[in-house]
Amino acid sequence: PIVQSEEVSVADWEAMSKALRELHRVLLDVARRNYERDHGPISNPAHFLQLLTGDEYFAWLRALSGLMADIDHIAGLDAGSRSEVAKAVRAAVEWLIAPAGQAPAEAFAANYLPLLAHQPEVVMAHAQVRQAARRWPAPDKVEGADHLRERGRVAEMAKRRKAAGS
Repeated sequence: PIVQSEEVSVADWEAMSKALRELHRVLLDVARRNYERDHGPISNPAHFLQLLTGDEYFAWLRALSGLMADIDHIAGLDAGSRSEVAKAVRAAVEWLIAPAGQAPAEAFAANYLPLLAHQPEVVMAHAQVRQAARRWPAPDKVEGADHLRERGRVAEMAKRRKAAGS
């Protein structure tokens, strides 16, 4: 049984980061295969990195990359700061990977949901993220602009962490 509490442990932050990294890795692999099918082979890792950061084909993955970076920065904060934003983090994760019928991030969802429906490795990684999220406090019901405000809280907390670390 999964026990949910208002307090998110360091292990829960690590589990979320690990699950999101695995989802990201799987999505990169699938997106790369699809890109190479449509455009030919990617010549080397530097070329792949250039495509990831600058090519529109991979732009949809940047929402996940940014969320992962923010979560990793917040994980380094004190327990009180982490707890303050835990519901917003769970809401941001769930908003991004929301199943059909909810209102997920549009560009991400347009690419992610078809992969979720047809790629077993994406289904498995998605399930790991959902399982990690269940240990976090349930977010208040967030929709539209509320979601953006909550996602902004996550980004702002990460920004403060980055500034404090430099």
